[in-house]
Parts: sequence; C-alpha cells; structure tokens
Amino acid sequence: MGLTTMPDGNLLLAELAVHTDEEGVRAYRRLRISIIDRATVVPGAVVEPTTITEIDPPLIYEKYESIEARLGPNGETLIYIMADDGKMRAENTMVRMFELIEL
Repeated sequence: MGLTTMPDGNLLLAELAVHTDEEGVRAYRRLRISIIDRATVVPGAVVEPTTITEIDPPLIYEKYESIEARLGPNGETLIYIMADDGKMRAENTMVRMFELIEL
C-alpha cells in the first residue's frame, strides 16, 4: 500500500490485492488507485476513498510498492507507480506513469 499527496492537496492511495484460486495458489494481483478528499481527513473521521482505477493482468503482475503524483509540463497530473520483482541480488525495477484524466 502507498499514499502520496496530489498537486491539489488531495491524497492518492494505492492498494495491492492478491487473489487466490480454489487451491490457495496466488492467481493474480490487482492494483487499485483511489483518491481521498483532503477535507474528509479530520480526527476521528472514517474516510471513504473514491476508486479511480483498478489495474489487472496483463497490465500488472508486479508488487507495486510506491506511488507519487506531480504536475506535468502542461499542468496535467501525472501518477507514477513503482515495483520491483522482489529478488535480493539483482532486482528489476519497473516504473509506470499515467496521466490522470478527469471526465
């Protein structure tokens, strides 16, 4: 799970879910990215994230461990997620970038 502040001050949450088949074998991973309205983050509150996307295979197999957001050169919000393959000696690191498009 990862959490970062977006350029507008709201929070961006990344949650990784591992799904298993009937035999208990990990079948695939799903990455859910949500926005939390900063105005809802107050002491004692229960916040409700708004899911903006869920990424499934074949676009994701990695264990994403980091999320970041920034403004791009044209004022667009760019979202970066980072993963490594979990091998200790020679890790393969993957960074993906998405543009947040508001509908």
